[in-house]
Amino acid sequence: MLYQSSDTLTELTDAIRLTCLVLEGGLQSDETFKGSFTRLGAKQAEVRFEKAVPVLSNLKLRLIDEAGYDVPGALYGKVVSIGAGGKSEVLIHFTSMSREIEAFLSKWQKKSVDETPMPSPIVPTNELAAEQTTLH
Repeated sequence: MLYQSSDTLTELTDAIRLTCLVLEGGLQSDETFKGSFTRLGAKQAEVRFEKAVPVLSNLKLRLIDEAGYDVPGALYGKVVSIGAGGKSEVLIHFTSMSREIEAFLSKWQKKSVDETPMPSPIVPTNELAAEQTTLH
Protein backbone atom coordinates (compact mmCIF):
# COMPACT_ATOMS: atom_id res chain seq x y z
CA MET A 1 0.00 0.00 0.00
CA LEU A 2 1.27 3.44 -0.89
CA TYR A 3 1.93 6.19 1.65
CA GLN A 4 -1.14 8.43 2.07
CA SER A 5 -0.79 12.17 1.63
CA SER A 6 -2.99 15.13 0.81
CA ASP A 7 -0.86 15.79 -2.30
CA THR A 8 -2.96 14.89 -5.35
CA LEU A 9 -1.10 12.78 -7.90
CA THR A 10 -1.80 13.35 -11.59
CA GLU A 11 -1.60 10.40 -13.95
CA LEU A 12 0.99 11.35 -16.57
CA THR A 13 0.02 10.86 -20.22
CA ASP A 14 3.71 10.30 -20.98
CA ALA A 15 6.05 9.06 -18.26
CA ILE A 16 8.99 11.29 -17.28
CA ARG A 17 12.20 9.30 -17.71
CA LEU A 18 14.97 9.59 -15.14
CA THR A 19 18.20 8.16 -13.83
CA CYS A 20 18.76 7.60 -10.14
CA LEU A 21 21.53 7.23 -7.58
CA VAL A 22 20.98 5.93 -4.05
CA LEU A 23 22.57 8.13 -1.38
CA GLU A 24 24.00 6.31 1.61
CA GLY A 25 25.29 8.28 4.59
CA GLY A 26 25.64 11.44 2.51
CA LEU A 27 27.62 9.62 -0.18
CA GLN A 28 26.22 8.58 -3.53
CA SER A 29 26.56 5.06 -4.80
CA ASP A 30 28.40 4.33 -8.04
CA GLU A 31 25.43 2.45 -9.47
CA THR A 32 23.03 4.42 -11.66
CA PHE A 33 19.72 2.91 -12.70
CA LYS A 34 16.74 4.05 -14.76
CA GLY A 35 13.14 4.71 -13.92
CA SER A 36 10.18 6.89 -14.79
CA PHE A 37 7.57 9.01 -13.03
CA THR A 38 4.13 7.58 -13.75
CA ARG A 39 2.08 9.88 -11.49
CA LEU A 40 3.10 13.29 -10.24
CA GLY A 41 2.15 15.68 -7.43
CA ALA A 42 3.65 18.92 -6.14
CA LYS A 43 5.73 17.19 -3.44
CA GLN A 44 5.80 13.54 -4.46
CA ALA A 45 5.64 11.12 -7.37
CA GLU A 46 5.01 7.48 -8.10
CA VAL A 47 8.05 5.98 -9.78
CA ARG A 48 8.68 2.71 -11.59
CA PHE A 49 12.36 1.70 -11.41
CA GLU A 50 14.19 -1.00 -13.34
CA LYS A 51 15.31 -2.53 -10.02
CA ALA A 52 14.04 -2.81 -6.46
CA VAL A 53 14.56 0.19 -4.16
CA PRO A 54 14.07 -0.18 -0.38
CA VAL A 55 11.75 2.02 1.66
CA LEU A 56 13.47 5.04 3.29
CA SER A 57 16.20 5.14 0.63
CA ASN A 58 17.47 8.64 -0.13
CA LEU A 59 17.73 9.28 -3.86
CA LYS A 60 19.34 11.75 -6.23
CA LEU A 61 17.23 11.94 -9.39
CA ARG A 62 18.23 13.25 -12.83
CA LEU A 63 15.25 13.94 -15.07
CA ILE A 64 15.46 13.41 -18.83
CA ASP A 65 13.52 15.67 -21.21
CA GLU A 66 11.65 14.59 -24.34
CA ALA A 67 14.77 15.09 -26.49
CA GLY A 68 16.79 12.74 -24.25
CA TYR A 69 18.85 15.40 -22.45
CA ASP A 70 19.30 15.85 -18.69
CA VAL A 71 17.06 18.57 -17.28
CA PRO A 72 19.25 21.17 -15.50
CA GLY A 73 18.86 21.40 -11.74
CA ALA A 74 18.77 19.10 -8.74
CA LEU A 75 16.06 16.79 -7.40
CA TYR A 76 16.33 14.68 -4.24
CA GLY A 77 13.74 12.43 -2.67
CA LYS A 78 13.05 9.69 -0.15
CA VAL A 79 11.19 6.45 -0.85
CA VAL A 80 8.23 6.57 1.55
CA SER A 81 6.35 3.46 0.44
CA ILE A 82 6.25 0.58 -1.99
CA GLY A 83 3.41 0.07 -4.45
CA ALA A 84 1.35 -2.99 -5.14
CA GLY A 85 3.67 -3.85 -8.05
CA GLY A 86 6.58 -4.60 -5.71
CA LYS A 87 9.79 -2.86 -4.69
CA SER A 88 10.39 -1.44 -8.17
CA GLU A 89 7.21 0.68 -7.92
CA VAL A 90 7.55 3.27 -5.16
CA LEU A 91 6.24 6.56 -3.89
CA ILE A 92 8.90 9.23 -3.49
CA HIS A 93 8.54 12.35 -1.35
CA PHE A 94 10.65 15.19 -2.76
CA THR A 95 13.09 16.51 -0.15
CA SER A 96 14.84 19.14 -2.30
CA MET A 97 14.06 20.57 -5.72
CA SER A 98 15.70 23.35 -7.73
CA ARG A 99 13.59 25.98 -9.49
CA GLU A 100 14.47 24.56 -12.91
CA ILE A 101 13.17 21.14 -11.93
CA GLU A 102 10.05 22.64 -10.33
CA ALA A 103 9.28 24.54 -13.56
CA PHE A 104 9.87 21.42 -15.68
CA LEU A 105 7.60 19.25 -13.49
CA SER A 106 4.87 21.91 -13.36
CA LYS A 107 4.88 22.19 -17.14
CA TRP A 108 4.76 18.40 -17.54
CA GLN A 109 1.94 18.04 -15.00
CA LYS A 110 -0.09 20.79 -16.70
CA LYS A 111 0.47 19.11 -20.08
CA SER A 112 -0.90 15.84 -18.69
CA VAL A 113 -3.96 17.57 -17.24
CA ASP A 114 -4.59 19.42 -20.53
CA GLU A 115 -4.25 16.21 -22.57
CA THR A 116 -6.53 14.12 -20.35
CA PRO A 117 -9.51 13.27 -22.52
CA MET A 118 -12.83 14.63 -21.38
CA PRO A 119 -15.54 12.05 -20.76
CA SER A 120 -17.83 11.53 -23.73
CA PRO A 121 -21.18 13.23 -23.40
CA ILE A 122 -24.08 10.93 -22.66
CA VAL A 123 -25.97 10.38 -25.87
CA PRO A 124 -29.58 9.30 -25.45
CA THR A 125 -30.57 6.02 -27.04
CA ASN A 126 -32.94 6.15 -30.00
CA GLU A 127 -35.82 5.19 -27.74
CA LEU A 128 -35.10 8.04 -25.34
CA ALA A 129 -34.38 10.49 -28.16
CA ALA A 130 -37.75 9.72 -29.79
CA GLU A 131 -39.48 10.14 -26.44
CA GLN A 132 -37.80 13.50 -25.84
CA THR A 133 -38.82 14.89 -29.24
CA THR A 134 -42.49 13.96 -28.81
CA LEU A 135 -44.50 16.73 -27.18
CA HIS A 136 -47.41 15.68 -24.97
